Amino acid sequence: MKKYLAKILLIIESVLLFGACSAIKRVPNEAQLLTNSSIITNNKLVTDDNINSFIIQRPNQKLLGLPLALYFYNNGNPEVEKTYSNWLLTKEGKKPVSKFRRNINNWFLKNGSAPIILEASKTKKTVNSLTQFYFNLGYFDVKVTAKTTATGKKRAAVKYLVKTNQAFTIATYKTDISSPYLDSIYKKNERKSMVKSGDVYNSNNFEKEEDRLIALFRNSGLIQFTKNIIKFDVDTSNATHSASVLLKIPNRIITDAQGNNKFIEFLPQKIKSVNVITDYNFDFKDETLKDSAQFNNINFYAFSKIKYNPKFLSEAISIAPGIYYNDIENDNTRTYLNNLKNFNVAINYTENPDNTLTADILLNPLKKYSFGVDAEITHSNVKPAGITSKLSFTNHNIFKGAENLTLSFEGSFINSAKDASTNSSFFDAYEYGANISLTFPRILFPFNISKLIPKTMEPITSIEFGTSIQQNIGLDRQNVTGVLDYTWKSSKKISHNLELLNVQFIRNFKTSNYFNIYESEYNKLNVVSQIYNGTTLAQTDADIINFINTVLADNTFKASNFQDYLNVQNVNSRRSILIEDVLVPTIGYTFTYQNKEDFNDNNFSYFRANIVSSGLLSSALTKIKPPKTSKELFKLPIAQFIKTQVEYKKYWGIDHKNTLVFRSFAGLALAYGNSTAIPFSRSYFAGGSNELRAWRAYELGPGKTQSNLEFNVGNFKLVGNIEYRFKIFNSFNGALFLDAGNIWNVSTNSFIDDNTKFKGFSSLKDIAVGSGFGLRYDFNFLVFRFDMGFKTYEPYLLQGKKWFTNYNFSHAVYNIGINYPF
Repeated sequence: MKKYLAKILLIIESVLLFGACSAIKRVPNEAQLLTNSSIITNNKLVTDDNINSFIIQRPNQKLLGLPLALYFYNNGNPEVEKTYSNWLLTKEGKKPVSKFRRNINNWFLKNGSAPIILEASKTKKTVNSLTQFYFNLGYFDVKVTAKTTATGKKRAAVKYLVKTNQAFTIATYKTDISSPYLDSIYKKNERKSMVKSGDVYNSNNFEKEEDRLIALFRNSGLIQFTKNIIKFDVDTSNATHSASVLLKIPNRIITDAQGNNKFIEFLPQKIKSVNVITDYNFDFKDETLKDSAQFNNINFYAFSKIKYNPKFLSEAISIAPGIYYNDIENDNTRTYLNNLKNFNVAINYTENPDNTLTADILLNPLKKYSFGVDAEITHSNVKPAGITSKLSFTNHNIFKGAENLTLSFEGSFINSAKDASTNSSFFDAYEYGANISLTFPRILFPFNISKLIPKTMEPITSIEFGTSIQQNIGLDRQNVTGVLDYTWKSSKKISHNLELLNVQFIRNFKTSNYFNIYESEYNKLNVVSQIYNGTTLAQTDADIINFINTVLADNTFKASNFQDYLNVQNVNSRRSILIEDVLVPTIGYTFTYQNKEDFNDNNFSYFRANIVSSGLLSSALTKIKPPKTSKELFKLPIAQFIKTQVEYKKYWGIDHKNTLVFRSFAGLALAYGNSTAIPFSRSYFAGGSNELRAWRAYELGPGKTQSNLEFNVGNFKLVGNIEYRFKIFNSFNGALFLDAGNIWNVSTNSFIDDNTKFKGFSSLKDIAVGSGFGLRYDFNFLVFRFDMGFKTYEPYLLQGKKWFTNYNFSHAVYNIGINYPF
């Protein structure tokens, strides 16, 4: 990795060296490279990104004052095709070399940025755009000029000088609404108007008022009301920098049978009938419908045969005969039907002679069966390299109620980097499994809870069963999981998930290979063996177990060498947890809040809280059967614990290119009753490419200890991250980050090392801190991420050496990941 890093740095330095000397290399004669553009409004520099976005021409983007993208571009040659074509005519047999050089050349051009050449026409367009912008804010007498200044050879800067003059205010705001029905609705909601007398004129408020009125009227039964009907007359003829505004809404225009236009009053329209075509296809539109049914006063039709249960389809339809037209119910119906994931949906309305509407809902079914094939390259600190492939099969509408059945198979070939296996092949570890899931677009429950969770909350019931087997990733093991859960949304921003049942069965194989896999555990015991009897500990599993039992039964050794005795006991306890076959029956609830408006929104918050209880009901229904000392179900010990965790993320969009992200996480798991420890699969670990990036996964903690074990876990975890993401150029992005956190043990057990325990606020000094930087390349469909983490504060080091002791490249951790860490 260091060798590759040196090469990367050498390439970057070379680009900077040669590029810096030739910033104007591709600037034609008599042209000028734009080096700066700014807006000065009323003698003040404008820093508002929204206003600066009106500048059509901006200089090449810079990082640390350097136009890196321009330097990259200048190392290429946009005329390469013509140049090499001529070269090939005179140099035979060199085509492979020229192809390679063209590829390198194209890479520089693609990832670079061409020089921004100052153009007078675009400067003029910017002046016009700024004039219009300030005019829309009420500065009707605004003056905008552009000043171009030479800044060097073939270089120039542009300043846009804005003098706004006095803004106009709204002196009077009146209405002229021809339809009495419209006028009555308007007056009932007049106080919500976005345009008011005395306000400074702002065209944005007029647009908001248009949107408000359209929503108001269309949700009052007026499907024919559209934006172009609304008009605002603005009179600025007086000399007091004020305007008189008149809102005009004329009557509706229709065309009669003779083709003449006439005005009629706007009146609300009711839905007369609702028709649903369940197998609509544009190619069939002129054919005869052959099947029909009716449910809840909704008519269902099909060109062949109705294959969907009308009862369940009607639950997703909010449009109903007898109600006035409403945009909200129309949009809800479209959303509910789309969420069934069985159709493409279109809704049309036809106006009847009696001023009613016929609603036609056209459902174009997806293919009955769909197949999916996915493959990806995976990387993590636990599984350094791997190839994963997945094959899935989905049966849509399996029970005629828009249910979807999905069967999937997944397999991974993994390079474990370190294992006890003597297999010399690169892929020495495997993981494969199968999963079957069935989703219902409703809540399946013994009794009706539609009043508690109505269809407006988009409820989903999911039933899943799966199994997976892994080999050479730690101990070989099999996981069998069964899940029944419910998901619904109480609002656009809040969602809920209730796992009524999640049963996990964990079965371990080749447990006698434990000390070969976890060599650090054997090494600890071997140190004690040297102290206990002065010999090297045999490496067979039986001999090691006998040694553990002998030491733990020796009270004399316990009294004289308590720390060594404690180490043996911890190794034994840890082994028991990792090799134990266990049944984990849980019930859990998750609350999620997210106010992200759309994909491009980079200014939002995210909060997630989860609580899980394991073994509560199953343990209550079983008893301990001697000589067993714990409760079992199907001859398996039942794991009992309560686990809760919260996560909060805040994104601040500094501008559309730069984002500051904060994340915090806290989790606690407590064993009780039938269990003395949390199952390994449900414990917490620290480190890895998505949180504490200066440490590898499972490497850090617990507490202030540095155990050097392969897998370090705890039952309490705190993590905080802050990351500044910025654009470098084109698809290249960068990040600076600070990670802090650790894991601890929350326990009153006297045999657990005090240095691993969480003891309240005093343990916060055990929080490890890592910092670093990252490079990201955005492929649009995914982000490739390379982060370099440096150990900044190491709580396990001696006092005075905790800060920056290993803050260097030799102790850095290099993380490769897909998409953002949070």
